[in-house]
Amino acid sequence: MNLKYTDHARTRMAQRGITEQDIAQAIRIGLKIRRAGVIFYFVRRKDSHDLHGLTVVQAKNGTVLTTYKNKRGLRDIKRKSKYLSKEMK
Repeated sequence: MNLKYTDHARTRMAQRGITEQDIAQAIRIGLKIRRAGVIFYFVRRKDSHDLHGLTVVQAKNGTVLTTYKNKRGLRDIKRKSKYLSKEMK
């Protein structure tokens, strides 16, 4: 899988010990949720015990914007607005 990464995403990956292989796996097996104009991939426990809580935020053009680990992150993602607010467009 040939993904593009923002500088921010690369920095966060290095800080959090997340590899490109982890990102590819999360996109492949994670729960895909469209919110706030981006795509979130969230790895649930039943998807992978090793990557549980890994979240990848991807722009609609396929660029990885950021990534983080939060085992309760799905709740936070679901609270986000489904669409961008008019101020952000």
